[in-house]
Amino acid sequence: MSSNLEFQKVCKLCHTPFTSKKSTTACCSITCARKYYKAKKRENIENETKKNIAIESLAISKESIKDKEFLTPTNAALLVTIQPLLLPIYRTPSLP
Repeated sequence: MSSNLEFQKVCKLCHTPFTSKKSTTACCSITCARKYYKAKKRENIENETKKNIAIESLAISKESIKDKEFLTPTNAALLVTIQPLLLPIYRTPSLP
């Protein structure tokens, strides 16, 4: 039960046009597919490593923040795990 459909696609690795019989095919050849897979895996590992480093640095900064007597809004946001960019949303308007 084969399909007569053909899809015109562009290889995600080498950017050459090719004809595919499946809609899910991303690369023009098995060689490109293997290289594309390895590149995606490498990118995922790098992203996970960056995320782990950020989490570790956040934990270290939390320990140093706890010892302070007064906190800045950014330090308070880090302590309660709110992103500092969201602080303007949580600030109350100043009184006249």
